Amino acid sequence: MTNMAAINVSSPNLVCVCIDNVDGRQASGSFYHKYSATAVPFSDLNHLLILMEQLMDRLNFPQASTIQRSFFKTESTRGIREEAHQVRDAKDILNETGKRATFVINVQYRQNATWQGRVLWADEGKSCNFRSALELLKLIDCALDIEEEKEKKKASKSRSTKGKKTKAPEQNGAEEAQKEIAVTEIKPAENGQAEEK
Repeated sequence: MTNMAAINVSSPNLVCVCIDNVDGRQASGSFYHKYSATAVPFSDLNHLLILMEQLMDRLNFPQASTIQRSFFKTESTRGIREEAHQVRDAKDILNETGKRATFVINVQYRQNATWQGRVLWADEGKSCNFRSALELLKLIDCALDIEEEKEKKKASKSRSTKGKKTKAPEQNGAEEAQKEIAVTEIKPAENGQAEEK
């Protein structure tokens, strides 16, 4: 994976997001972190954010600067850290790749009821800071749009190449027919007139 210097790989909440399917505006796949031996599937990007938030709450890292609001009264679990045991190292999770795109996300702060951190678009080796979870979603969405455009261009180029290959035999066939007409033999007939063969 390229440009890993842009991401703090020692961060406890480092996440590798592998996007396998994009259906319209819905991206799905799975993500990997140090505290699960298996992939954590997500059905869309909103679901991904919820699962990542749960992971950070479980680790209590980074600590949230505000208490999460709810329509119902709940007991605060702030500061209570669930015991999490690391089962994979950063190198393992960074080797995972998605069929459509791969992103490495490092949330550094949870301030103003949102996230701040850095995201690496692993396929292109480009990284960018984000100032909110919404901005992170927009960065991922932008990258997926670029990937989709590349796929369309590749498919278009493939179709045009196939089209050129099918035209060539037709042209060769026409040229052969013209040669046959030009090389027609003229054979003398028994009655003294020439006969075309």
